[in-house]
Amino acid sequence: MGSQKKPLRGEDGLSFRTGTSSRRISGHTSSGKSDAGCLGVWFLGLWVLLLAFAGGIWRGVRIHQDLAAVADAAAVAGAAGGLDTKEYRRSGLLLLDRPLAREIAISVLGEHEVTDNYRVLVEDTAVIVELDGEITPFLLPLLGPVRTIEFTTVAVSDLRKSG
Repeated sequence: MGSQKKPLRGEDGLSFRTGTSSRRISGHTSSGKSDAGCLGVWFLGLWVLLLAFAGGIWRGVRIHQDLAAVADAAAVAGAAGGLDTKEYRRSGLLLLDRPLAREIAISVLGEHEVTDNYRVLVEDTAVIVELDGEITPFLLPLLGPVRTIEFTTVAVSDLRKSG
């Protein structure tokens, strides 16, 4: 009689045995199933979020590149079209007709539907175009109070440094 193990009873009335591999605690039994499937689902969700974040970054890079191309086109057009030909014929110096160069640069920006958030500065031999942009990444609102990322792209066309 002393070798037989007696089941113990907890306060909730559930019984369990000591010294055996199967226990009944709080109404649950160990079935031997693995939770490895949950880990796979978790990693799949993590990959989806990572791809969405990478897509947002790629979108931001493309927007920046597009604005940089527009700024560069406006600066080059302003410098090329705004040459002061009278001054060149008179003295041989490459100088810009400032109002004309500015007007040409702004018209190029208008052709690319840039109507605000730009600055055009014309010096004696250079046209500088600055464009402001902003990006709203896909997942950024989930990370905090910042809703957009602002940036400025600058293009310079200098007559003295043409190649």
